[in-house]
Amino acid sequence: IYPATGLVRTNESVRIDIQEYYYYTVRAEVSTRLFLLYTDVPLTIQVHTLDLFPPMFSVHSVNITLIQNVTVGKVVLNQTAVDWDTGLNGMVWYRILTPFDPSAGSFDVNATSGQVYVNTSLNYGLKRQIFFVLQAYDGGYPVPLTDTINVTVFVLHMPLIVLPDGYEIVIPEGEPANFSVITLRNYTFDPDEGSGGIFNYLAIEAYDNSPAPSFKIDNQSGQITTLRSFSYSAQPIIDVTILMQDFSTPPLQRYQNITIFIILPPQFMDNASVSVYEYLPNAVVLNEYRATNLGLGVGSEIITYSIIDGDPLGEFKIDP
Repeated sequence: IYPATGLVRTNESVRIDIQEYYYYTVRAEVSTRLFLLYTDVPLTIQVHTLDLFPPMFSVHSVNITLIQNVTVGKVVLNQTAVDWDTGLNGMVWYRILTPFDPSAGSFDVNATSGQVYVNTSLNYGLKRQIFFVLQAYDGGYPVPLTDTINVTVFVLHMPLIVLPDGYEIVIPEGEPANFSVITLRNYTFDPDEGSGGIFNYLAIEAYDNSPAPSFKIDNQSGQITTLRSFSYSAQPIIDVTILMQDFSTPPLQRYQNITIFIILPPQFMDNASVSVYEYLPNAVVLNEYRATNLGLGVGSEIITYSIIDGDPLGEFKIDP
């Protein structure tokens, strides 16, 4: 210690493997003609190992692609840093820095494992790109050494089939194979930009009782075509799964279910002949024919009636 200033300095080299703590008493004193006045204070000096190496990531920039509404808690990044120091200097912790983007709060990191996970649900409509910094820091004294990864998250939207309200996909009973059921491209959207918004239809699977495939789908247009005829009595409703995939990196896939209804033509409740007298005036009601639509799921369609053959002079007509 410098007597004139109280500045404490090293007097020789110290090593933590020999001694980590040094305990002293520092005295400040003043001499008078009659007395020596002094005050003592304890001094503890701790020796730290040199923090020679910062923690180091293997990469320093990462792009992550996620779909909206990804499961909260899903681990999306698992990059650990290596620190070659020993002891506290070699221990590594992690934290997320959000200097520019408050939306980065959608992610959090396990402070000890470095696993980054989804903290809140992602919404494509609100934020399509999120930026944050993953920082690793060690226990170095007095200032920890650090390393970082710049992380950019792209929120993508998978292809989605949206049918108009009330729209039902139907196949008439007995319709032969190669019947065009629907063209899904007219009802499918993917709002992503670039290759992420381009998609194809990869497969179709019907959950029916047929041992052979019942449908085929065009890869680009999504046109569904029958490969056989269908019977209402055998299976009036068929659930079908469509597999779609876009061209984002990595590609995103969606399995989506649609329902196809097998329908019957209207069925008359009766079939009767009518006798009339000659010279009846106009607009006399002779009989009322009622038909029903037995196709499940499509019973709300309006049935209309017409007379399609018979007397060409038109003595009789039917209310549609």
